[in-house]
Amino acid sequence: MMRQIKTAFLFLFLLCIFETSNGQVQTGNANISRKENLQSDFTCLRDALQAEYPSLYRFTPKEKMDQLLDSCYNSLRNSTTDLEFYRLTKFVLSAARDGHLGCTPPDSLLKHIREDVKFFPVRLHFVRDKAYVIGTADSSLPAGAEIISINNQPVSRIQNELFRFIVSDGFSNTKKLHVLDNYFYFYYFLVKGSSPSFDIKYSTEAGSTASIKLSAVAERDIPPAIDILNREKLLDLKITEDKIAILTIRTFDEDEMAQAGLVFSTFLYGAFNRIKEEKIHKLIIDLRGNGGGKDQYGSMLYGFLTKKTFNYYRSLTGSNPEKYRKTGNGYYEFDKDWHSNLKLQKPASVNYNDALWILIDGESFSATAEFCTIARSLNRGVFVGEETGGAYIGNTSGEQRELTLPTTGMKVQFGLWQYHMSVTSNHIFSRGIMPHQEVLLSANDLLQKHESQMEHAIRLAQKLKYKP
Repeated sequence: MMRQIKTAFLFLFLLCIFETSNGQVQTGNANISRKENLQSDFTCLRDALQAEYPSLYRFTPKEKMDQLLDSCYNSLRNSTTDLEFYRLTKFVLSAARDGHLGCTPPDSLLKHIREDVKFFPVRLHFVRDKAYVIGTADSSLPAGAEIISINNQPVSRIQNELFRFIVSDGFSNTKKLHVLDNYFYFYYFLVKGSSPSFDIKYSTEAGSTASIKLSAVAERDIPPAIDILNREKLLDLKITEDKIAILTIRTFDEDEMAQAGLVFSTFLYGAFNRIKEEKIHKLIIDLRGNGGGKDQYGSMLYGFLTKKTFNYYRSLTGSNPEKYRKTGNGYYEFDKDWHSNLKLQKPASVNYNDALWILIDGESFSATAEFCTIARSLNRGVFVGEETGGAYIGNTSGEQRELTLPTTGMKVQFGLWQYHMSVTSNHIFSRGIMPHQEVLLSANDLLQKHESQMEHAIRLAQKLKYKP
């Protein structure tokens, strides 16, 4: 099953999720009240999630989630706009703490967005609860400056508000930070509404503070995000002069690889045979920016890193009785023959068993996080970088369901398979895979295209003295 979340698409094609700037688009059956129309949509969504989505209560207790659903339902009014309903849905999905969830409004809203909506004009980079300037529409703010407040509200408070509308696995926030790096202007509009201008307080790298008022701009006028990862090569192996192998895997998506003329198994056998032939004893695997893809590619990769058999999935559960055998908790569980990752995994015919470092970030997600879970659980390698966006315990994806709500026309997407990884209890299950050595990219790293995370991993490899 192909499973992947990407954050590098153009804004309008990835999100497509705006309403009119004043939120006055109204839809629904004219024979009943607006409130009843929206309540019908919300009930449709709630019923579908409770009947088909297996992870509604995975990270949020049932009592708390049901109270939230009741509160959202009761908040609907005749005056509730489509934009407000969309925002409410985003809030509900975020509360489920599943990064594979998504929702999309009707296509009719896109024309208005392209022509009329104006946004916060600054490209930001977030490091924990701080935001730094990457660029502005008119270069009026110095690059690298820290934004202290927007419209008299501290950045940390704004960040916490926006987090409540961004989906992510469990209690990991690193994926949310990457989303804000790319789409802060959208989420600020979604939560705060439109504004013709913004009062910004900032501090320079020299430590002085200043204020400026900037006008809202069209999305096309916001400077692009800076990406220091080389994404042109989906798969790559290079060996440095000091005999360190760097294996880059930017995706596990089979279709992407096919379009690039790549076969994953062929690449891996070629790469690890070369590592063996050149007697390499230090390996860095770069999984940053890898949003996932084919389930089996994670287990396949781990098979090249061990001499022992290993378990990968503990179980797969869902709500479809046609594909599962019933369990005692009302759900159904895959038989082992349904998915190869449920079976005992065997090592590859050629494998690497020496020193290993694995680079991860908040975009390491889905099938990529699964591989990282097994490697972390079995103490295989030193993880460097950021906490993964995918949860250690597993995710909810696989077969996808898209629900179209009848009144608003909004589409909601959710997975039907709940994945349970075969792990030990040596990690926080509700978080992502934690790095042994955290290395966060600074604004200056991006502005200067400085690969501090990779350089850190290389330094670790250089310091290690190989003992045969």
